[in-house]
Amino acid sequence: MIEKYSVIYDDNKKLDKVFIEKYYHDDFVKKNKLELLVEIGELANETRCFKYWSKKDIDHELVGYELADTIIMTLCFFNYLNIDLKIVRIDKIDRNIIDLFFEVYELATKFSQTEDNETIIKLFVLLINIGYYLGFTDDEIVEFCHNKIKKDLERI
Repeated sequence: MIEKYSVIYDDNKKLDKVFIEKYYHDDFVKKNKLELLVEIGELANETRCFKYWSKKDIDHELVGYELADTIIMTLCFFNYLNIDLKIVRIDKIDRNIIDLFFEVYELATKFSQTEDNETIIKLFVLLINIGYYLGFTDDEIVEFCHNKIKKDLERI
């Protein structure tokens, strides 16, 4: 399963290189940690999982791109910490989406303070599991990530 994500990881390294060359500054990593938290919030918002009062359907494509943003940000930290994606094992987690988001926020906050490899790996696995919970396959998640990276490279 993880092999499918290695292509995205390699693509993301190219994106990271461009960002570092163009935008690196003293607070670069700190700002990326904040961006990760913001992207998680945007994903939660688009899933509408906590909006029990709303009758509006979710936009499956928009959710896919928000999920891609969070995964790309975690892979940015994999690159920053030199984590080999091959060591990651993606197990399916049987939790409801609200509990998954709480754990994702907890791990992202912990990571922002510790830069711990194990924490960012767990976060990556949980984000993939949110994708599964939302009905996405690995191939769809990879495609959303690939398209997002391509769009980001074109933009910058």
